[in-house]
Amino acid sequence: MSSHRLIHVPGFVRWGIHIDIAPQWPWLALQSLALWPIWVWMSQHLVDRADNALGLLTLAAAAALIWHQRGRLRASPRLGWLAGALTGTVLATIALSLGWPDCAKLCALSALAAGLRAFLPHRTAPPHRRPAPRWRGKGSNSQVEPVIVWIDKAFGNTFVNRVCHKLAFAIVMLALLAWNVTGAL
Repeated sequence: MSSHRLIHVPGFVRWGIHIDIAPQWPWLALQSLALWPIWVWMSQHLVDRADNALGLLTLAAAAALIWHQRGRLRASPRLGWLAGALTGTVLATIALSLGWPDCAKLCALSALAAGLRAFLPHRTAPPHRRPAPRWRGKGSNSQVEPVIVWIDKAFGNTFVNRVCHKLAFAIVMLALLAWNVTGAL
């Protein structure tokens, strides 16, 4: 396995270590802040009795789960779930700006669940019950192999991938937060 070029840049490694070992709560808090207009919309509709409390109940359940699992949350997220959280947050913000608040609420709650799932501890099945990956079996489709290799490379749990994914997550969340703040002014 060849090493990534960024691993040989001392500044990247120095800052990357700080980013890689950062606790999980700032990432979840940043995502929640980026989604603040949707939380405001949900609470306004709850007060107006135009919406049921299911969305806010889901948020309360997520907060309770975070509090209950706070000692077990991982500092190093699962990158696929983190990418899902990022995508869902972007979709929620776009849906709200286009005037589709119900779609925005669904995307925001799904994104928050994906963000939480990224940091929850991984539960593995016993080795005898763990299913084998389907794409690695006999007679594998040769057209699918390059896609699988790319996915393994992009979302593999390496230092460079974790740092790059966390940096992209933080930059996008800050950009969405700035967009939402300037749109609210």
